[in-house]
Amino acid sequence: MSTLRKIVFLCLLVSSTTTATALKDKILPGESSNSIDDLDTAFKSKVLTLIKRMENKGFKVKISQTYRSQERQEFIYDFYRKISDISGIDVRRTSTKHSKHSRVLSSLPASCAIDLRPGFAYSIEEEVKFYRALRDESVEMGLRSGANFERRKSSPYYEYDLGYDPGHVEMRCK
Repeated sequence: MSTLRKIVFLCLLVSSTTTATALKDKILPGESSNSIDDLDTAFKSKVLTLIKRMENKGFKVKISQTYRSQERQEFIYDFYRKISDISGIDVRRTSTKHSKHSRVLSSLPASCAIDLRPGFAYSIEEEVKFYRALRDESVEMGLRSGANFERRKSSPYYEYDLGYDPGHVEMRCK
């Protein structure tokens, strides 16, 4: 397998958008979850409302990731940083080792971030409609949207004026 193919495969494997969650958890360090029960209680309530609002607009919503252990977060950060250095293109999926996905209270996951995706295959234009609606609903609810993060040319949503992680939604937690 060529080096480029290996890099693409590894990026897909590590990416939170892949559907191979069980495989990732066996191969990658640390833990992750897509369970809504791993969210902070107040944030969970807001997320359930957000999902309902998106469904009322006709979108199917998939929960891609809620909780991510600190070990997994550091691995993802370091991995994409190395790939960016090798390729010369900023392909980072996260800009920090200290994610709101990694929040823990009393030794239990209490994430203040969630990654939401369209619930079935859309064209890029349909994905953009989904992410714009998600951004607008999130902001209206007082949440922070990854669609408003820095735009990166390596993102497929760059030309649509969306941030590099448009499915990411987070809340400020104590």
